[in-house]
Formats: sequence, C-alpha cells, structure tokens
Amino acid sequence: MSYIKIIHFLILICAVFFRLTGVRKKNGIHFFFPFYHMGGAEKVHSQIVSSIADQNPYIYIMGLSADSRYLNEFKFAGKVINFHGKLAKSKAHKYYYLAKIIAGIGDSSVVFGANTSYFYNILPFLPKTVYKIDLTHAFTDSDNIGYEIYSLAYIDFLDSRIVINEDTQRRFYSLYDKHGVDSKYHQRFKRISNYVEIPNKKPIRRINKYGLKVAYIGRGSPEKRIYLIGKIASTLNAYGFEFYFIGCNEDWVFNEDKNNCIFLGKVLTDEELANLYKSLDVVVMTSYREGSPLALMESMSFGAIPISTNVGGIGEFIIHGSNGFLVENQDNENEIIEDIKNTLLELSSDHYFRSNISNNCYNYAAKHFNKSTFVNNYRALLLNKYFYFQ
Repeated sequence: MSYIKIIHFLILICAVFFRLTGVRKKNGIHFFFPFYHMGGAEKVHSQIVSSIADQNPYIYIMGLSADSRYLNEFKFAGKVINFHGKLAKSKAHKYYYLAKIIAGIGDSSVVFGANTSYFYNILPFLPKTVYKIDLTHAFTDSDNIGYEIYSLAYIDFLDSRIVINEDTQRRFYSLYDKHGVDSKYHQRFKRISNYVEIPNKKPIRRINKYGLKVAYIGRGSPEKRIYLIGKIASTLNAYGFEFYFIGCNEDWVFNEDKNNCIFLGKVLTDEELANLYKSLDVVVMTSYREGSPLALMESMSFGAIPISTNVGGIGEFIIHGSNGFLVENQDNENEIIEDIKNTLLELSSDHYFRSNISNNCYNYAAKHFNKSTFVNNYRALLLNKYFYFQ
C-alpha cells in the first residue's frame, strides 16, 4: 500500500468516527494555508481572503509561522483556526484533526488551498458537492518534490486550479502530458495575476551622482542565489553603490563580501516597506526559479528599477530595456554577476536614461498590477461557486 493510500485510510477511519458522533457541519468558504508570517505567498493569501471578508470565511493555518506579519489581516478577513500545534504532536493527532476538519465542512462549501499537503490529503473525503480549488505560485523544478508533483494524485478531486502566470500554466500542461493526464483537465486552469498597491503618484526620486541604492528584498533560500548579489556589491564597492538586504540574514552572503552589504533584517510594516522602496533606485534578483515575485512588482510601483534573472513569470511583466532588465539564467554565475554589474553602471552613469526607465516602471505597474481585477476575479470564482451550491 502506498504512503498516500495509508494516509487516506487512517484519515477515513477518523472521519467516519466524527460523522457518527455528529460534528457540526459548517457551510461556507474554507481556506487552507501553511503560514501567516512575512512572505510573498503569505501576502497574496491575505489579499485573497480579504477580497471576500464580507463572507467571514474559515481560515485554517496548518504550519508554524516564523512571525505574525499577516495574522491580523487574516483575523480581520475571517475566522482563523490555527492547527499547527495539533498537527505537530504525532501522526495519530494529525489524522484525528484532519478528519475533524473534514467532518466539519458542509456539503455546500467551497475549499481553497495553497502550499500545504494537508489540503490535498482531505480532498478525497469531501462530498462531491464541495467545490475544490488550489493555487500554485511557482514550480519547484528539481529542488525537491513540489506541490505540482504532489497534487498529481488529486487532480480528479480539483474542480479549479489557479496559477498566477502563463509560465506556470504552460509547465502544468507539460507535466500533465509527461504523466499521461488527459488534456481535458487543462480546462480546469484559470490564471489570476497578483496585484500590488500603487501610490497615487510616482514618488520623487533623488539624483545620485556617486552610485545607486540597490536592494535584494525577500527570504533567504538556496534558489535565490543571494550570494551573487553579495559578489556584485563587492565588485561595485569602489563606485559608491550601496547594497541593502531585506528579509534575509548575512549567512546567505560569502564572508568576504559582507563588509560591502547592509543587512536590515525583516521589514514588518507596510509603511516601513513603502519608505524603503521610495529610497531605492534598483531592486535585484538572481534566482534560478521564481513565480512572479511581489518584491519586483512592488519596486516598480514606486519607480525602483527591477533587474532580474529571466525565470518563471518575471519576463511576463519586465520588458527588457523598457521597464527593467532581464539577465539570462546562465549556468555561468560569473556572467550573471558581470551582466548585472554592467547594467548598474550604465544606470548610474546616465540619469536621464535611469529616470525614463523609472517612469516606465511606475506607469506599467499602475496599468497592469490592478487590485480591482484581482478582487473581482477571486470574488467571481469563490462567491459564484458558493452561492450556486446554496
């Protein structure tokens, strides 16, 4: 018996128990997310639940969060139920509480999950009348078995699959073809792009005569290749550039480069983050895989110029040489360092060119990173299905 089948069998036994003991079913919209700490995915999740706050949805948090950055946003939008402590005790507790969740979901509900295997584990036990949706931010490629692979065992139970960019949708189609999944399942995909808040007008940017203020904004993880940005900081040290690192610690940069880097830690409030973006000239990413990073989208909304490796959905909103710069995701990391260094020097030497790119960033963000489109799409998806089943 496979591992997944064993999990299903144990959950089923517990679920039957709760059905027999009469656990109260709750019709409504039920969200399943891993965390509420600082992170791009977590911010998007908080925006999704906020879009239907008038429905007071149920929000299940399945993992241990590193901080409480978006907890208040979740609480404002709905009823937060934190399951981490219960699920972490033992496997017996895990199956017991997953079954209790299953037994409590009403037959006329909508369930929505992202970035947690627990969501997929409960799908086979929910009534067919429950509308089931998942969200995939990005493929994990060869790093480990990501949710795009894990979810293959559950595609028959998913009524809709949300992706945030064309790249992820194309990758799913290829994955389905590779595993012999019927093309009829392609129809279940829907693309809903993320949004960022746009300032009413583009912030006035200061003129730097001796280098630029450059930042990496995001968590520390291997695929980000933050050490490359540390190397770039060292190569530009003599030119008066300042390199800031927000959201990660100095362990992600080589020791010989740390003196040329400024680590600000976590920026936990929207006001702090807005002030930071206003002060920056450029935001850099050197990842070898991504989805559609909010940090780049947010930087553009403030007129800070994005420079990034051309991975994931980034090339869908950065137009090279117009509203930012793309660097090919070469295996030769020295070439990535050199390309980004040269782009920064070009921006630093030509204020008119830099100002023009900055204006294009803001204008593109104002036109394309639209909150109302995001909210309307999620309300249409979630509420139409929910009220249909009523």
